[in-house]
Amino acid sequence: MNERGGVLIFVLWVVMFLTVMALSLGQRSRVGLAFVNGHVQSARAKAAAWAGVVDVLEKIHGSRDQADTLYECGVDIPDDKNIKTEFHGDLEEATFDLFYTQDGRVWNGVQDEERKINLNALDEHNERILFYLAQLSGVHEDAANRLTRAVLTKLDRGRAFETVDELLLLPGISKEVYLRIKDDVTIYPRMPASLAVNLNTASLNVVKA
Repeated sequence: MNERGGVLIFVLWVVMFLTVMALSLGQRSRVGLAFVNGHVQSARAKAAAWAGVVDVLEKIHGSRDQADTLYECGVDIPDDKNIKTEFHGDLEEATFDLFYTQDGRVWNGVQDEERKINLNALDEHNERILFYLAQLSGVHEDAANRLTRAVLTKLDRGRAFETVDELLLLPGISKEVYLRIKDDVTIYPRMPASLAVNLNTASLNVVKA
């Protein structure tokens, strides 16, 4: 009886051990599968993004209309075409839409960076442009001054902006200030940095600034 009981306990321990191992392997399999799925989705997203880039470049090169406007830039859309469907694409396992924001609204299409003020082209002689842009965008005078000083300090140290989002890293610059001006500033062109603005596509605030 004791020998049978010992065998039974041993068997139960083996069953318990195998159960734990099975659960552990199942968990690892789920984690591994989720990891692979994540990479697959990321690859699909990148492929869709590149497809959108190629699509719009083909449209720009094939466009005959050289006159840009605030809401139609680089691409000539025929009157019988729907602008939303013109900037939408269906791939085998993904889709893409080309759009941008302007005046708080979403617009289908592309926009040129020359409609914006180049942060990297600012210096002590033209810094008031950024100050006036901030004020025209609803930023308080003190906050506009802090923004201008912070941008100039960064540039004076020889550290050009790599992204517009770097404004959020500057001391004293709130997210509210960033959101008010982000659509009207750029980091392009890089070399040489220029403040030339495309008046055909620039917003009213950029033109006034």
